[in-house]
Amino acid sequence: MSLYTKYRPKDWDSVVGQDFIVKILRSSLKNGNTGHAYILTGSRGTGKTTSARILAKSFNCLDLQDGNPCNACENCQAFENGTMIDIIEIDGASNALVDDIRAMIDEAKFLPTFGKFKVYIIDEVHMLGKSAFNALLKTLEEPPEHVKFILATTEIDKVPETIRSRAQRFDFQKISEKNIADRLNFVIDAEKITADPGAIELIAKLSRGGMRDALTLLEQFSVDKNLSLEFLQNTFSMIDDDFMDEIIEILASKNHEKFAEMIEKIKTQHIRSENFFEQIILRLRDKMVENLGNEKFGLYNSIFEIFRKSYPSIGYFSDNFLVIEMTLMQAINAENFPQNAVPNTDKKPQFTAPKKIVEPKIKPETLTEPKEISKPITDSAPTKIVPKLEEKIEKKTEIISENIEPKAEKIPETPKTAEFSFRRLLTEMKDTDPVVLATIKNASFKQDGETLELSFGNKWTADKMQETRYQSPVIAVLNKIFGGEWKLKISHKPQNNTHFDDVF
Repeated sequence: MSLYTKYRPKDWDSVVGQDFIVKILRSSLKNGNTGHAYILTGSRGTGKTTSARILAKSFNCLDLQDGNPCNACENCQAFENGTMIDIIEIDGASNALVDDIRAMIDEAKFLPTFGKFKVYIIDEVHMLGKSAFNALLKTLEEPPEHVKFILATTEIDKVPETIRSRAQRFDFQKISEKNIADRLNFVIDAEKITADPGAIELIAKLSRGGMRDALTLLEQFSVDKNLSLEFLQNTFSMIDDDFMDEIIEILASKNHEKFAEMIEKIKTQHIRSENFFEQIILRLRDKMVENLGNEKFGLYNSIFEIFRKSYPSIGYFSDNFLVIEMTLMQAINAENFPQNAVPNTDKKPQFTAPKKIVEPKIKPETLTEPKEISKPITDSAPTKIVPKLEEKIEKKTEIISENIEPKAEKIPETPKTAEFSFRRLLTEMKDTDPVVLATIKNASFKQDGETLELSFGNKWTADKMQETRYQSPVIAVLNKIFGGEWKLKISHKPQNNTHFDDVF
């Protein structure tokens, strides 16, 4: 028997991490104020099906104790043995057809055999088809007094609103790491399993709030009654907490001397990029909480934002380590946010509005009107005035058009122009080569004609940019945007430029 089956809770006292839900259900059972339909929703492994089974058992328990099933009466024992015919469990995925639901509804008309209620537990109810939901809806609208429905789902949005509105809804939250660790410690004591310090906590993290996943991992990695932390870390490509803290401090302190050594050490661990990103993001979150109100908050928040923005690009590269390497380079070269500041991720580029073009005005005196009209105006009268008016408007429009027409001038060698060129380069690189963009984004820049000089505070990054693989895309984009034959000059110098986070 698997551990998660063996240690599945059989009463409300054993349910972990859902105290609020347990309190409400126990109170309603104790007071006899129960509903005809319940819908339990939440991610996998949070206790939905387990709670549904306990609730169904409680409905028919002959000796209910403070809202808890006694687990000793005839009905409770029959349920545990699988012989309680008044409690029917249905898998929504396997019985999704309308005929299956209609057959269930026809059976529901008959009174229960042993218990007080006939209880239907429909797991993964969102898998039912539209016709099946419609058939179920009719019964939920006019339920027999002796029937209870308990619906469980991981995807509540796929359940029609008409069904949801006719059932009491309970949202199961992910179980905290502490609650999972406490339960695992109880199990290893009962199973006499020896665990390394930190191994239980690591399994609690890996389970992502699911108790069933945690018990499955415990069973998988303790077949010889020994749970090894090192074996877990190697299997799941995890970095130990001490080294992760060291990585974060190197980035926060901008320790370029230790950066290259740190990169090589990470590379030797063959860590999966998604695991690394999730680890460092969660650890940065913890450090931000620990440093609320002091100057280090801004440092950790700066690094957090860089990894958060880079996370979606993990799947773009076949090289598993490349995105880790590029993001670390970006993080160590990034400017810090002000103390305690939360960065504005919705910032957009600011553009200067074009100057308003003034429409040509014709002065009244330029039009010669007859002072006195002695005869009716004939068709030939406007022909003497209108052509002159049109001619003057046309001439003035031509003059204005010539004045506002942009002149093809060589880009002036000013900081403003260098900033404009660099921003245009970054914007284009976003779609052309995100890897190179991450490398050059925080460089200092200077323009000399058709030569763009990029300076990096990190020597390792500057050496990388000397490679053709990194220079070629930049030169190609510059030539495409501005024309000509552009050149790149790479150097290792302190940074002093403005960075463009809004490009991402």
